[in-house]
Amino acid sequence: MKIVRLNMFILFFTIVVGSMMGNEITKTHNLPQNGDNFTKTRISFVAPGDSGKNVVWDFSQAQVVDGNTKVFYSVIDDSLINTTEYGTRYDFRLRGDTLLWRGYENRSTFMRDSNAAIELIYPMRYGDKATKPYCFHGEYSRTMAVRINGSSTVLCDGEGVIYLPDGDTITDVIRVHRICNFIINIMRKEDDTTRVMNIADTTMRRIEERYTWYAQGYRYPIVETIINTNFHKGKETGKQGASFICYPSEQTYKTNDKENQIVRQQIKSNNEFGTIVMSNQLNANADGSNAPSIESPLANNDIVISYKDETLKITFSTQIVSAGGVDYVLCDMLGRVFASGNTNNPEIEINELPQGDYILSINNNGEQITRKIPLKH
Repeated sequence: MKIVRLNMFILFFTIVVGSMMGNEITKTHNLPQNGDNFTKTRISFVAPGDSGKNVVWDFSQAQVVDGNTKVFYSVIDDSLINTTEYGTRYDFRLRGDTLLWRGYENRSTFMRDSNAAIELIYPMRYGDKATKPYCFHGEYSRTMAVRINGSSTVLCDGEGVIYLPDGDTITDVIRVHRICNFIINIMRKEDDTTRVMNIADTTMRRIEERYTWYAQGYRYPIVETIINTNFHKGKETGKQGASFICYPSEQTYKTNDKENQIVRQQIKSNNEFGTIVMSNQLNANADGSNAPSIESPLANNDIVISYKDETLKITFSTQIVSAGGVDYVLCDMLGRVFASGNTNNPEIEINELPQGDYILSINNNGEQITRKIPLKH
């Protein structure tokens, strides 16, 4: 089947998907604010997936692992930033346009920087990258001295769409990948002032990777995946991974985040997708009949969708068709248009559609409804 490529529908694609292409991380919209707190949910580990443009990251099948934890932020003099989660406090400093990681502290470990690691740069867009050496020193369990030497790299390596476990689809997403490659030296302490290094001391290499997904209109990452890989004498000795979600609803209730409230209102007023809310039934029902829509005067029962033998059938109510015809566009998640036009017929059939997820946009006399349609053979 030929893919339709018309200028008006390229413009439609630009409106719908283009917002994520210009997405960026900025001080105004993403620097932590004093007093912010939200709930982060740990989920079953999901691999970070591909980098690049127009990527679909699917977390829809992830399960809650150990419930929720609160994340707290404090900011001093607009430059010293602390965040506390899972019993650990992480310390950062904003220096110019760079957010630096200065160390961390919990009940067993205390680490401080003699050369801070890079955390983020502002603004940050797709393709941006920065690298910096760093060094931490501190103690473990009050009996062992610890020194960490390595390099930290942060790069914005992806743009695309993300599926969340609660059925939400976020389309204006960019991903930041931070890599810390370092050597850990652990030394015995004879007393409070003397550190003894000998053949029994422990040395280990680790690569810590953290992937964070940011969306327009939300100050903090929507999803986070962490992977730690350990090496000893040049050989990999173990790997651990964890994934977390901070649902959009956790970030939209705040009244002090005016900057992101404005962004979300602009997305809504421009009829851009922003966040499309979908029920879990959408994955189970290939006909898409229960799919909810973006707010619109058009009712869901004005449109009936069925799928059989690789043919998508769209049926409109007589009232819609008699009211001046229907403009329609069917595209995939990459924005490729598979069908489009204006019709006065109550039924449209689209044949030979590949398996995958599609977006159907219907416009009738200025009233619009949008549905996501998953097609499974």
